[in-house]
Amino acid sequence: MRNYEQIFEIDSYRFCIDTESFSAFKQAFEQDEKLRRKFRDRAEAIGRGLSNREIYEKLSGFNTLWEIKLFKRSKGRNYRFYCKQIESGDQIVYIILVELFQKKSQKIPKEIRKKLKKVDNYEYNIQ
Repeated sequence: MRNYEQIFEIDSYRFCIDTESFSAFKQAFEQDEKLRRKFRDRAEAIGRGLSNREIYEKLSGFNTLWEIKLFKRSKGRNYRFYCKQIESGDQIVYIILVELFQKKSQKIPKEIRKKLKKVDNYEYNIQ
């Protein structure tokens, strides 16, 4: 069982970070103000039900993995946040950020896909 830390909430959505990935996300957010602002904008859209596949979508071939797309088609800044989305019994949706990758092509490279297969099996104790 893995742990997470909630960073903020928007309506019935709880945005969290996997505790083992926390320092990587914190460093990325501290180093890049635009990344932090873009993530917050994307989270607002998701939390308000205004997102589409250009922003947030379930990854095909995985059970519980979703992808938040930041700076799509921006040379050198094509970031993706890979998340677990878990719905609780009381209709709260937890989006747990687990991995941050800078995507360089249309397809997900084999080594990243292998890592994401492991992430897909992570389990969290939703409180």
